Amino acid sequence: MASFGDIMAAGGWAVFSLCCAFFMAAFALVNQYVRQPGLLIVFGMRLGVTVTMLPFALLIPWPPEPAFYIIVFCTAGFAVWGDACYLNASAKYGGGVAARMMPYSIWGAFLLWIPFDLGILGRYAANPLNTAIILAALAGCVFFAQRQRKCEISRSALLDMIPFVISASVTTVLNKLAMGYGTHTGAVYGYMLFQCFCASTLLGALLWWKHRKKALPNFDKKRLGRASLLLAGIWITSMFFKNYTMVYTPNPAYFLAITLTAPVFIALYYLVVRHKETADVKSGMGVVACAILLALASVRG
Repeated sequence: MASFGDIMAAGGWAVFSLCCAFFMAAFALVNQYVRQPGLLIVFGMRLGVTVTMLPFALLIPWPPEPAFYIIVFCTAGFAVWGDACYLNASAKYGGGVAARMMPYSIWGAFLLWIPFDLGILGRYAANPLNTAIILAALAGCVFFAQRQRKCEISRSALLDMIPFVISASVTTVLNKLAMGYGTHTGAVYGYMLFQCFCASTLLGALLWWKHRKKALPNFDKKRLGRASLLLAGIWITSMFFKNYTMVYTPNPAYFLAITLTAPVFIALYYLVVRHKETADVKSGMGVVACAILLALASVRG
């Protein structure tokens, strides 16, 4: 009977990536309805994850390498920044618009991964067809991005989500590096708990300092609390699938290619609830398709 590792290495990571995409879609939709301040929701969500997972801290086979904790600490700052930006965009423009901005982060992750796998350049040179596909995907992305600029909603959303694009690019690469330390179980669950502990501590200190002399932004305590708990559950589930994918995928771009289907899940949800968007959906989906093409071509490189 095949082990869990054998199943994951044989393609199970692709199924896990698809599951992660589903929960990423749910993550994008929550603040479309509750419309609470992004930083406050992120603080509540990260604190909720920390409290939920803390009782299991002694059961986690923590990685012994200090580098693991340095990397995860770095991801905490970027993750807080990016999540807050993403949730604010979801409240302002809708989950569908926010999710269709995700593909831009794949270009950042694609470039950032090169220094960690310099041999990939030689593989591209030996596979001109893949290189041509990558260039075509880039051209397509530029084309659809230009079309998005003609849509006021998409243009404004992209500008607002630049911090998220940067954050997602960096954390994807750092996440892949962190999964290489310790045992698979230790890296997966240690990453989740330690990152949320660092994130809630850093963000709590920031909120205290920023609002020590002035009131917090307007928010509904009940809606904020419920949204934080719901997002904590969604985050834990999505990170479970994401981290195990990162352990077994040969390149983080593979993971990104499949999780970029999150806007498709949202589009299906909108179809069911008959929610109509006023943004340029077709151009956004064009960017998604080009980013997926880039990821698939880069992995084969």
